[in-house]
Amino acid sequence: MILRLAQGDPLGLRRVVGVRLARRALLLDADWVHLRTMTRIALASRSYEGSPPFAHWLETQVDAAIEEVLDEEREFAQSSSLTQNPEGCSLHQPAVHKALGDPLGIDPGVSRRVCAALNGLPYQERHTFSSLVLRGEDLDQMAAESGISASRVGRRVRRVLDHLLAVAHKSSTKSQP
Repeated sequence: MILRLAQGDPLGLRRVVGVRLARRALLLDADWVHLRTMTRIALASRSYEGSPPFAHWLETQVDAAIEEVLDEEREFAQSSSLTQNPEGCSLHQPAVHKALGDPLGIDPGVSRRVCAALNGLPYQERHTFSSLVLRGEDLDQMAAESGISASRVGRRVRRVLDHLLAVAHKSSTKSQP
């Protein structure tokens, strides 16, 4: 079953994973979530009987996979190992860690912890930070869309940035002898 799901993405899972991660403003390795979702679908498909509607059931499987990966990332962030990888995953730097690490000048070994810290923040803070810092959206436009002043949006981003840099600093000093 997993092999069929992986060949050609017949259910459009990659798109669903991307949409669900973006809607929640989460920075997770989409490949990892995709693989976890395929596993969940393979296990749960035997008991699926047409209800709820398939699209909703699929989103539920993706959301459950996201929650599992978030839990594992929280555990990683609390561990002392900087090199620990998710079980069964190769030692590579996912694009999401690079997307956050590069603009902030964060070492690749630390960027995973920083992503976990960002994912632990409230949605509005994650969304604002991701929109302005990672996607480069316009501050004034974002303020107008959210109904708050540009200075308030800027302060929100600054708080998030300060928090993430503190996590990065703590993580990098923890790894030094």
